[in-house]
Amino acid sequence: MANFHTNDSFLRNAPVTDFYLDINSLPKIPQSISDDIYTIESRYDKRPDLLAHQYYGSANLWWVFALRNPDILVDPLEDFTAGKNIRIPPKETIDMVKAYEIPTITFLRQVGHANFDHIGIHNLEAVKNATQYLIDYGHKKLRF
Repeated sequence: MANFHTNDSFLRNAPVTDFYLDINSLPKIPQSISDDIYTIESRYDKRPDLLAHQYYGSANLWWVFALRNPDILVDPLEDFTAGKNIRIPPKETIDMVKAYEIPTITFLRQVGHANFDHIGIHNLEAVKNATQYLIDYGHKKLRF
């Protein structure tokens, strides 16, 4: 089963539908006059992690773009396409998010140096469940 949040998480009471969290009601990073307006270059097409590394020195901060541009980046990876204009908060804004403990959550990869909630899966358990599912339906020649 997925580990959706820590015990003291502000998402503790978030609705869950089956195995997934319900509608995205994550906090937004507020607009600032210090935001850069950036046109995504082709080298960053569907790679917010690379742009995060360029701007913040950490690929793990890719989620910042999604929280700052929720109407533009509905799907934070598939909508991160060349030619699209997004707002990029300065590093100082991200540092304030961390310092003031504004409720923030990361997906898939944890940010080791920050105290954020995290949504991820237990990979080993997921593989066991998927394998058992295939076996239950009669599949015998499984390859990984």
